[in-house]
Amino acid sequence: GNRAPTNFRARVRAVVTRYINLLRLLWGRGLLYIFVGSMNMTIDHPYALYTGAALMAFGLLAIASGAHASYNLDKMKSSLTDEAYLWSRFDALDTDHDTYLDINEFAELLWGLGLEFDDAYTFKAYSQINGDPNSKITFEQFRDWWIVTQNKGRM
Repeated sequence: GNRAPTNFRARVRAVVTRYINLLRLLWGRGLLYIFVGSMNMTIDHPYALYTGAALMAFGLLAIASGAHASYNLDKMKSSLTDEAYLWSRFDALDTDHDTYLDINEFAELLWGLGLEFDDAYTFKAYSQINGDPNSKITFEQFRDWWIVTQNKGRM
């Protein structure tokens, strides 16, 4: 799959985050707008001052709306404990229809449920479910792990 923790994208991401750790500190467009706005305000011209202030305001708005969206997403993820819904997502991603998921299918399932785990955490979660990252997991194993992790998130 596209989000599998074993594909080329995952290897590139691991190298970038290992050697260019500064990229982990970037929070998206909000910080970019604030930075560009502050640089624009250093120009000694009234219009540059206005546009810089506007960019900084947009940056703060982008950060605030991102935080609000993240909060709502966390609330939504914690409510996803309906077994029929989990089964439908599990079954849809079971490409070989053997009622088991491998690590790549598991990564797609997590993505489909709204969890954007990094590759290391995907491996950790997968091996936490069954202890062996080279074997496959059943729906019951996944469901039990999912409900436990969702209950921890509510506490």
